[in-house]
Amino acid sequence: MRTLAIDIETYSSVSLQKCGVYAYAQSPDFEILLFGYAWDDGPVEVIDLAQGQKLPQELQDALYDPEILKTAFNASFERTCLSAFMGQITPPEQWSCTAVMARELGLPGSLEAVGEVIGLPEDKQKSKTGRALIRYFSIPCKPTKTNGQRTRNLPAHDPDRWALYVEYNRQDVEAERAIRKKLSRFPIYEREQPLWVHDQHINDRGVGVDLALAEKAVEIDGVIKNRLLEKAKALTGLENPKSTSQLKGWIEDTAGIEVESLNKKSIAGVRADASCAEVDQMNTAAKCECCVCEPVCKYKDTYLAGIEAIMGAQIQLGEAENGFTFWEVKNCPHIEVSIKCPHMVAKTRVREDGEGQLFTKSGRST
Repeated sequence: MRTLAIDIETYSSVSLQKCGVYAYAQSPDFEILLFGYAWDDGPVEVIDLAQGQKLPQELQDALYDPEILKTAFNASFERTCLSAFMGQITPPEQWSCTAVMARELGLPGSLEAVGEVIGLPEDKQKSKTGRALIRYFSIPCKPTKTNGQRTRNLPAHDPDRWALYVEYNRQDVEAERAIRKKLSRFPIYEREQPLWVHDQHINDRGVGVDLALAEKAVEIDGVIKNRLLEKAKALTGLENPKSTSQLKGWIEDTAGIEVESLNKKSIAGVRADASCAEVDQMNTAAKCECCVCEPVCKYKDTYLAGIEAIMGAQIQLGEAENGFTFWEVKNCPHIEVSIKCPHMVAKTRVREDGEGQLFTKSGRST
């Protein structure tokens, strides 16, 4: 079986970190800038798609050829982006992820760190110039007078820097291939690859999410926070009760105690020492009036962050994709929920579309 090592550089106005690769790749302005690849032990080639070069038919066919193994470090990114680019899902059964090979052996999760740990020669390691180049070409830029109010940097804006980006892409292919060869003495556990494939299918289908419920939850949170803020202002007379310095001063003046800190470790002691009605009322006001149990109060900010993450990751049909991250810890496979959402939204509903089809939480029609 032939092997095709792949690394791509991309652009999207959607945040990859905040919204995940599926929403990132389905942004209307998403594009693949550079396609670096190498056949088996052959030379690394880079196709400059951003400057008009085309993906050869041979490579297009190879992406769907079951007799060709596609490899990448964190292959889910390359596979998902190429699926969006080609307009057809690239089968995960035809891919192998070098990052999974590394994590199974207890190695770091980044290409650069793995290369350093296993002692790759300098010419085979990931280039350290990448972060600045990615920030310049692969994410939107802030419009300024200097850059003519543009919101994106193109190759024509800095040809020399673009040439460095092309070489950076080339070196990533070299690094991934060198790591794979070095780790090939320790094949992935036979049950691991099917689990990774299953994980990819789960994320490709997505998880049905009740977006109306999520939007109303965020709206309710805003209403309650404003209500509590006004209540705190009336109680303390402070212009901004959320200000730590103002609140510390108010507690010291009201309760006659010295307050060193209002962090999580210190707040219980402050509450115990400040035994006066006003501070007790402020403590009560700080709790969400709609909560009936302390755990919900305690984790409501985490819950809200989870809801907002789901809303950011949602794409077609109200489905949140890329909700699961596959990784390996001490040779024990895990599927880890990366979007930690509150139970009231995580219980995805069975919903009906306009044609009467029912969709389960996996996104499959039934």
